[in-house]
Amino acid sequence: MTCSFLAYSQARETPKLSSPIGEAIQKDNYYPRVKFETSMGDIVIELSRSKAPITTNNFLTYVKEKEYDNTLFHRIIADYIVQGGAYTPEFIERKSNYKIINESI
Repeated sequence: MTCSFLAYSQARETPKLSSPIGEAIQKDNYYPRVKFETSMGDIVIELSRSKAPITTNNFLTYVKEKEYDNTLFHRIIADYIVQGGAYTPEFIERKSNYKIINESI
């Protein structure tokens, strides 16, 4: 599975506890991988359903729906974080589709 850029979502609805589209993607794989094809080269990330199943399935839903295609990395801090997916190349903010619970607590 490929997508253009990494994203981070901002919520706009009541938190969900599941994402049916994402749940169906490699449903028996606890560590699915996603390849980002960027203008600076490809990046492969590994997700963890064992640690964050809701977040993983939500992310895979966005990938499947091609929500990250033609978006930008808008925050890059070396050796710390890369965030993207929230803006178009024209810096127009994209709306998020889903709000999920914070699994890091």
